[in-house]
Amino acid sequence: MSNLKIFIIFLIFYITGCNESPDNSSQKVLFTTQEIKIPITENQLSYYSITSYNKENNNFLGYNEFTHAIDIFSLDSSKFLGSIKLQLEGPDFLQNPNAFHQLNDDEFVSIDYYQISYFDKKGNVKQRVDINSKSSHSFFYENFLYPNQDNGFMVQGNKNRFIVFNANMKESTSVNPQAYYQNYSLFTKIDVEGNLIDLNIPFAKEYHQKFYGFNDLVFSSFFNETLYYNFSALPDIFSFNLKSKIVKRHQVSTNTLPLLKTENIPFDQSTNTGALIDVYLKSSNFGPILLSNDYIFRIYQSGAPEGQRNLTESRDYKEKIIQVFDKDYNLVTDIPFDFNITYSGIFNNENILYFQTPPNDDNHLNFKRYILIKP
Repeated sequence: MSNLKIFIIFLIFYITGCNESPDNSSQKVLFTTQEIKIPITENQLSYYSITSYNKENNNFLGYNEFTHAIDIFSLDSSKFLGSIKLQLEGPDFLQNPNAFHQLNDDEFVSIDYYQISYFDKKGNVKQRVDINSKSSHSFFYENFLYPNQDNGFMVQGNKNRFIVFNANMKESTSVNPQAYYQNYSLFTKIDVEGNLIDLNIPFAKEYHQKFYGFNDLVFSSFFNETLYYNFSALPDIFSFNLKSKIVKRHQVSTNTLPLLKTENIPFDQSTNTGALIDVYLKSSNFGPILLSNDYIFRIYQSGAPEGQRNLTESRDYKEKIIQVFDKDYNLVTDIPFDFNITYSGIFNNENILYFQTPPNDDNHLNFKRYILIKP
């Protein structure tokens, strides 16, 4: 994804004590919501664009681009726990991460434009795997490993294998977007030795025929040897089992979704930034997607009402919903929410969902927690 696209998507959504309030979503599922406010100083951020979550200790981790560090926060105690200072030079140099994970108490892994790097809590680099232009592997002449905002860098089973979102190096969306989508392979599997397997998962066929502008984001989660993913312009949920290598497309109910609409523009408008933004704003947007043992969660943002098409109005007037499906893709319930989101800091620990929410001030890092109660 281009830096321009990331900036525009962030711009669209970014501007807008722990009290528990019970809510009823339907007769099938109950949930409660809580606000989490973590005090911070001038050395931490009130919103993080690149984040990770450790469900083992319920810690939130955010990359601080101003201090070149990973800041760690406890969501249980609402406290800042400390930082991992990353080095800007020398043998332990680490570039700004595109994504990262905590693997255990003293082991972390990050991916940037050139390497996958393992490091400890002191910032000491233990191992590197060359990727993209730093690797001589022929795979990278046509593909580029490029996860984006909390999406597309997934640990597969253990700390030595990853599934990574691709960028297409064969074509350009600005030169020939139709060819870009037709020749796209979405995900690659890579291990700690640098061995690569192209999973040969294509863009949905609708993208071969219509141009949805910036509404071409792909969201993914990995769960029990299955990769789940969806496209921001389409309501269907896709799955890819790593053992069978079969892609399945699952139709889900859209009957309850407000202002469901999908706009498209001609392929020859691929360099018209205004048109690319406009089609995203007017359209419904699906994703991110999350998994638990019981449910599939997917975020929905409605199309903008007629007459509400500038950045501020679209951000405020789009209706936002957490869709909850069972494992057979039946809709269980819709949970509406009224705060603005980017696609950073949305994660779950089984049936507890967390959203990083827009800052109210410079003194706190804010989250909304949804606790679903299975009947």
